[in-house]
Amino acid sequence: MTILFTICGRAGSKGLVGKNLKIFHGFPLIAYTLAAIDLFKERTDHQVDVALNTDSKELQSMIKDYTGILIAKRKQKHSTDTASKMAVIRDTYLQAKEMRQLEYDYVIDLHHNLRTLKV
Repeated sequence: MTILFTICGRAGSKGLVGKNLKIFHGFPLIAYTLAAIDLFKERTDHQVDVALNTDSKELQSMIKDYTGILIAKRKQKHSTDTASKMAVIRDTYLQAKEMRQLEYDYVIDLHHNLRTLKV
């Protein structure tokens, strides 16, 4: 069985500006998402790939030390406030499929979310 985990990190996100680059307890937010995938990989014998769809050079730089992550270039039409998340996930799948030359049985999107609380 082949599984693709997708992570979508748009540079222009407006909810919490720069959330993908935020440090939480000493680690960037995306590190927790990658750690969850690593835990899954340790417990399975399935083929697992990870693809990051982003238009952020900073986010790409931040994950450079993590090996084996496919970088799916975010298209301009998927970089708007009204872009469909499903369209981004589908495009990530298609790019990963082409890069790895294989079909995926499952695509799982991991959405990390960090919101500010007003106290």
